[in-house]
Amino acid sequence: MNAALFEGAEVQLGAMLAAREARMAAQHGLIKKHNLPVVSFTLNTPGPVKRFALADMLFDSGVDMIGYAVRQRR
Repeated sequence: MNAALFEGAEVQLGAMLAAREARMAAQHGLIKKHNLPVVSFTLNTPGPVKRFALADMLFDSGVDMIGYAVRQRR
């Protein structure tokens, strides 16, 4: 497999934890504002590199699949 698919900037633990807290606060804000469930989709990737080409492709595919499932339920 092409090594470039796994290249990306390293994220420090503090920044990752802050992003997690911000995401949680945003989700709680949406729930409080709209009184509806929130779908949260994230990738759990080991190591300090969290954004890389393959992860972005997998994430986009997951978002597409969630969108498809939601449209089928309407």
